[in-house]
Amino acid sequence: MKKQYGKYLQENTDDLISPNMISFCDGSLGKALKIHKQKEMYNSLEELISQIERRDLVDILNNSEVLYTQKEFIYDLLEYINVLLAKSKQIQKINCVKYVEEAKRRLLANSNYDMTIDNLLFKIWETIRVEK
Repeated sequence: MKKQYGKYLQENTDDLISPNMISFCDGSLGKALKIHKQKEMYNSLEELISQIERRDLVDILNNSEVLYTQKEFIYDLLEYINVLLAKSKQIQKINCVKYVEEAKRRLLANSNYDMTIDNLLFKIWETIRVEK
Protein backbone atom coordinates (compact mmCIF):
# COMPACT_ATOMS: atom_id res chain seq x y z
CA MET A 1 0.00 0.00 0.00
CA LYS A 2 2.87 2.35 0.84
CA LYS A 3 4.33 1.87 -2.65
CA GLN A 4 0.98 2.79 -4.21
CA TYR A 5 0.97 6.14 -2.39
CA GLY A 6 4.58 6.69 -3.40
CA LYS A 7 3.68 6.09 -7.03
CA TYR A 8 0.67 8.41 -6.69
CA LEU A 9 2.91 11.11 -5.21
CA GLN A 10 5.44 10.68 -8.02
CA GLU A 11 2.79 10.97 -10.72
CA ASN A 12 0.75 13.81 -9.25
CA THR A 13 3.13 16.11 -7.40
CA ASP A 14 6.06 16.54 -9.78
CA ASP A 15 5.14 20.18 -10.27
CA LEU A 16 4.72 20.69 -6.54
CA ILE A 17 7.78 19.11 -4.95
CA SER A 18 11.04 17.69 -6.26
CA PRO A 19 11.73 13.96 -6.73
CA ASN A 20 14.09 14.09 -3.72
CA MET A 21 11.27 15.48 -1.61
CA ILE A 22 8.99 12.70 -2.83
CA SER A 23 11.60 10.13 -1.78
CA PHE A 24 11.79 11.82 1.60
CA CYS A 25 8.01 11.44 2.03
CA ASP A 26 8.36 7.66 1.79
CA GLY A 27 4.75 7.31 0.66
CA SER A 28 3.22 9.51 3.37
CA LEU A 29 0.64 11.95 2.03
CA GLY A 30 0.70 13.91 5.29
CA LYS A 31 4.44 14.34 5.05
CA ALA A 32 4.13 15.41 1.40
CA LEU A 33 1.65 18.11 2.36
CA LYS A 34 3.91 19.27 5.18
CA ILE A 35 6.89 19.44 2.82
CA HIS A 36 4.87 21.30 0.22
CA LYS A 37 4.10 24.01 2.79
CA GLN A 38 7.84 24.33 3.51
CA LYS A 39 9.03 23.78 -0.04
CA GLU A 40 11.33 26.82 -0.10
CA MET A 41 13.17 25.61 2.99
CA TYR A 42 13.79 22.19 1.44
CA ASN A 43 14.74 23.72 -1.93
CA SER A 44 17.38 25.93 -0.32
CA LEU A 45 18.80 22.92 1.51
CA GLU A 46 18.83 20.91 -1.72
CA GLU A 47 20.71 23.73 -3.48
CA LEU A 48 23.22 23.96 -0.62
CA ILE A 49 24.05 20.24 -0.72
CA SER A 50 24.22 20.12 -4.52
CA GLN A 51 26.74 22.97 -4.64
CA ILE A 52 28.83 22.06 -1.62
CA GLU A 53 31.66 20.59 -3.68
CA ARG A 54 32.00 23.70 -5.87
CA ARG A 55 32.04 26.33 -3.13
CA ASP A 56 34.55 27.30 -0.50
CA LEU A 57 33.80 26.71 3.17
CA VAL A 58 33.09 30.34 4.05
CA ASP A 59 30.55 30.56 1.23
CA ILE A 60 28.88 27.35 2.43
CA LEU A 61 28.60 28.66 6.00
CA ASN A 62 27.25 32.01 4.80
CA ASN A 63 24.62 30.39 2.58
CA SER A 64 23.32 27.80 5.03
CA GLU A 65 20.99 30.03 7.02
CA VAL A 66 18.20 27.51 6.60
CA LEU A 67 20.02 25.18 9.00
CA TYR A 68 20.69 27.92 11.53
CA THR A 69 17.26 29.59 11.49
CA GLN A 70 14.94 26.58 11.30
CA LYS A 71 15.80 24.99 14.63
CA GLU A 72 12.31 23.58 15.14
CA PHE A 73 12.65 21.56 11.91
CA ILE A 74 16.29 20.53 12.31
CA TYR A 75 15.69 16.78 12.59
CA ASP A 76 13.58 16.82 9.42
CA LEU A 77 16.24 18.88 7.67
CA LEU A 78 19.01 16.53 8.78
CA GLU A 79 17.00 13.56 7.59
CA TYR A 80 16.50 15.31 4.25
CA ILE A 81 20.26 15.88 4.01
CA ASN A 82 20.66 12.11 4.42
CA VAL A 83 18.25 11.54 1.54
CA LEU A 84 20.15 14.00 -0.66
CA LEU A 85 23.52 12.49 0.20
CA ALA A 86 22.37 8.90 -0.31
CA LYS A 87 20.63 9.63 -3.62
CA SER A 88 23.71 11.37 -5.03
CA LYS A 89 25.41 8.03 -5.81
CA GLN A 90 28.80 9.66 -5.20
CA ILE A 91 30.78 7.67 -2.66
CA GLN A 92 32.22 10.78 -0.99
CA LYS A 93 28.69 12.13 -0.37
CA ILE A 94 27.39 8.78 0.85
CA ASN A 95 30.29 8.66 3.32
CA CYS A 96 28.98 11.92 4.84
CA VAL A 97 25.79 10.31 6.14
CA LYS A 98 27.69 9.34 9.29
CA TYR A 99 28.36 13.03 10.01
CA VAL A 100 24.66 13.82 9.80
CA GLU A 101 23.92 11.01 12.24
CA GLU A 102 26.64 12.33 14.54
CA ALA A 103 25.05 15.80 14.42
CA LYS A 104 21.68 14.30 15.38
CA ARG A 105 23.26 12.56 18.38
CA ARG A 106 24.99 15.76 19.46
CA LEU A 107 21.80 17.77 19.25
CA LEU A 108 19.93 15.15 21.26
CA ALA A 109 22.69 15.42 23.89
CA ASN A 110 22.08 19.21 24.05
CA SER A 111 25.35 20.21 22.42
CA ASN A 112 25.72 23.78 21.20
CA TYR A 113 23.40 24.08 18.20
CA ASP A 114 25.47 26.44 16.05
CA MET A 115 28.72 24.62 16.72
CA THR A 116 27.09 21.29 15.83
CA ILE A 117 25.85 22.66 12.50
CA ASP A 118 29.24 24.30 11.82
CA ASN A 119 30.98 20.99 12.53
CA LEU A 120 28.56 19.09 10.29
CA LEU A 121 29.03 21.44 7.34
CA PHE A 122 32.81 21.50 7.80
CA LYS A 123 33.07 17.70 7.87
CA ILE A 124 30.83 17.27 4.82
CA TRP A 125 32.73 19.94 2.89
CA GLU A 126 36.11 18.54 3.90
CA THR A 127 35.19 14.94 3.01
CA ILE A 128 33.81 15.86 -0.39
CA ARG A 129 36.74 18.14 -1.24
CA VAL A 130 39.49 15.80 0.00
CA GLU A 131 38.10 12.64 -1.61
CA LYS A 132 37.41 14.37 -4.90
